[in-house]
Amino acid sequence: MQSTMTLSDGVRDVTDAEVAAYQQNGWTALRGLVDPKVVATLLQRLKSRMGDQAEIDMVPKGEKTPRPPTAKKLFTFYDNPAEDDEAIHDFAYSRGIGRVLSRCAGSKVRAYNNVCYVKMPVAREGGKTPWHQDWPYYPFDRMGSLTIWIALVDVPAEMGTMRFVNGSHLWGPQGRIIHRTDGKDTMDILPDYLRERVEISPPLNLKAGDATVHNDMTIHSAPVNATDLPRWVFSVVAFPADTLFTGCPQRRTDDLGLAINQPLDHPRFPILPT
Repeated sequence: MQSTMTLSDGVRDVTDAEVAAYQQNGWTALRGLVDPKVVATLLQRLKSRMGDQAEIDMVPKGEKTPRPPTAKKLFTFYDNPAEDDEAIHDFAYSRGIGRVLSRCAGSKVRAYNNVCYVKMPVAREGGKTPWHQDWPYYPFDRMGSLTIWIALVDVPAEMGTMRFVNGSHLWGPQGRIIHRTDGKDTMDILPDYLRERVEISPPLNLKAGDATVHNDMTIHSAPVNATDLPRWVFSVVAFPADTLFTGCPQRRTDDLGLAINQPLDHPRFPILPT
């Protein structure tokens, strides 16, 4: 199917108030960010590959074959669909997305990755997303990367919208939790003086086309999807353009020939237009 829509034009500008809220809290909600026609195009194209109920898990590049959803997974997901679909590519790397992320970051940004996350209902063995930060998993020499998280369907709070710890982007890295074997998450391992300062954002009810954007140091989580329908979300991660590569192993940067202590100047990570 050929797309006749200029997908970049389907993303509104962020306001000064939204940028200020992001800088203060480490996240902000962006109501009505993406035009409904653009959302419908993205959802249709993702479903054409994943199935109407996300029956197929499009595995990260480097794994050999698609796989069906497995028990107790956080998500069924499609890693970097922009590599496979021209319309999704046009959107993920668009001037509209670039303007939003650059305004919030306060600088030019490079695209890092894009993912479609489908959180399954509890009845389909969907789980909760534990409290965590994003930065500890990145090979970056500084904080400041950010994620835009766009609802592709109406996502009421009971479907598992994200919650954030306000201001936690200023607390520094609090460690990795994904590979812990004791079941603890970031909230469990916070030092006492930070735990006393925790202020969790209220539940969010999002319409299709609404979005959130959060900083890589902001502690966040999402409860289980307590509805009968899958939760469809598309996300784009970007980072300040002058960020340096640390050399830490990471599947998105391994084997790209990146120079340690140099910017990630590679076609995989283009500077987004504004």
